[in-house]
Amino acid sequence: MNFEAILNDSVNFTRDTLLGNPVRWLIFVLLGLPGGLLPFALGIRDMADKTAFHWELVHWDRVAALVVLMLLASFLLSGYIVRIYRGGATPPAFDRWAGMFLDGIKLCIVWLIWMLPALIVTLVAFVFLFGAVAMGGHSPAGLGLIGLMLVLMLAALVLVLGAVILGTIGAIRFARTGSVMEGLNFHEIVRTIERIGWWDYIITLIILIAFALIFAIVTGILNLVPFIGWVLVLIAAPPLTVLCARFVSLVYDAGVPPAPAG
Repeated sequence: MNFEAILNDSVNFTRDTLLGNPVRWLIFVLLGLPGGLLPFALGIRDMADKTAFHWELVHWDRVAALVVLMLLASFLLSGYIVRIYRGGATPPAFDRWAGMFLDGIKLCIVWLIWMLPALIVTLVAFVFLFGAVAMGGHSPAGLGLIGLMLVLMLAALVLVLGAVILGTIGAIRFARTGSVMEGLNFHEIVRTIERIGWWDYIITLIILIAFALIFAIVTGILNLVPFIGWVLVLIAAPPLTVLCARFVSLVYDAGVPPAPAG
């Protein structure tokens, strides 16, 4: 697989999506705004001192409103990602908002189902952890529960990795077919990965992880900028979002057989 060509295409597509139409970039920033404002609503700097957190200082009404707005905005952003997943040489537009919102909900459902086993195992692990604390962490029973908790957390990590491997292709299958069930079609997902090539697909995921790590470093530096750091992070996030969506979509195309002529 020619990763250099795929990366070049993804970079050009990202440039055309955002720099080619600054309004799209602004919409991305506005949709990320509730999340950027959430720390201010929590008042983390005001509610903490050297010994304790003062939860009574939290503006819970503002937090609730921002959480709702974050959820709604996340569905719209997910819906736009679905449009990128569908392919096409030109960037999709922010239009037909109701359909985009519905696609975003469906994409979140696909990911939730793939992640559900890991979430359940993690929940059980925390139940064991609380049981260990209640019994005393140094007692034989408590140590046994802590051991079980560690095993379950390891199992949850494995399940998360499996969900990412299969769910990434599943998300694109959903976008291409419009069917949530196709996004969960284990057999066809594995066949697609086999056509891509397991090694090439693993390299794809490693590249995406590298993008995320670089972004984490950049945002960490931007957050150090006084007063406007959080705004700079909102501005820097859209290019990574578009780049990764386009990149994995092109990799998916490498595993999809061409449509028959005529």
